[in-house]
Amino acid sequence: MGLVYSALLPEVTESDAERNGLQISSSLFSMLGMILGFLIPDMVRPQADDPSLLPFRLAMIGVALVGMALIIFTTFKVKERREFTQVDKPLNLVESIRYTFTSKSFIVLVAENFMAILTSSLVTGSMFYLADYVMQKPTILLLVALFVPILIMIPTTSVLRARFGVVKTQQVLLLIAAVGLIALPFVPPALIWVCLVLAGAGLAGPQVLTNVLFAQVADEDEVRSGVRREGAFFGVNALITKPAQSVALWLVAFVLESTNFVTREANLGLIFLDQPASAIFGIKIFIGLIPGIALLLGAIFLQFYPLQGAYLQEIKLKVLAMHADKQAKLAKMEG
Repeated sequence: MGLVYSALLPEVTESDAERNGLQISSSLFSMLGMILGFLIPDMVRPQADDPSLLPFRLAMIGVALVGMALIIFTTFKVKERREFTQVDKPLNLVESIRYTFTSKSFIVLVAENFMAILTSSLVTGSMFYLADYVMQKPTILLLVALFVPILIMIPTTSVLRARFGVVKTQQVLLLIAAVGLIALPFVPPALIWVCLVLAGAGLAGPQVLTNVLFAQVADEDEVRSGVRREGAFFGVNALITKPAQSVALWLVAFVLESTNFVTREANLGLIFLDQPASAIFGIKIFIGLIPGIALLLGAIFLQFYPLQGAYLQEIKLKVLAMHADKQAKLAKMEG
């Protein structure tokens, strides 16, 4: 479902400013869902004195039912632009694959997005480890330190985009998050809060601007192929970047095992909070150093993103002309 929602954004408007504004609204609602996705499990997850999974299972059933209802509601309200579904003639599979994988803009953006998703999976998925074993503070406090800066910076991306452009703003925010995360394993506990704030501020970029960049890629592709193919790009992007989540899970397990983390099973089914120093540092590595380096690489990849400056403006003008022509053809078809 996420692919469908993402693919709708580029065809709603051709303006990067308007796309940015729409994505800000989308990101704020997504952040609400993400925050609830952390708060609800944290409230019902097994504790050291109560290992029962029943509250967690009941909560997940409730979340699934609410999510299903919202998805069904959306399908009755959101409509595609008819000029793209009626006038455009879809490419065959071979042509679609060729246009997709010969797009330099797409390849560069997917490489950067892989790093961003790897980072998001490591940081958000490992927050319980940082809270329970490193900081020994309630998880909610660390989530506040991470998510409040994201919420503040999401609307701010429109100001930065107007000043620096989409891709440069993305690079700046990636670098801000990278600095905070790379520093996290090496600073005293009191400064870990600052690292989380920097990480949150920087992660607002991928939350908002990645889909705007994919919209630019779809615009360029329409000029090349003659048809709108957002779905193809978001689909292939998911195919390539989904393994980032699996890599994140493997990294966490690998680092924990390598640093002698004491599991519940090894401690008679009880959570062991007083982990050895090696395990504490290992947690800092997979929640800080590794994702920080990944974001740094992502920012470097974007140096090779071609849709900037005069070339981007040329693409925008051609797309507007093509859309006007398609609207005229649709009007003729419908009499």
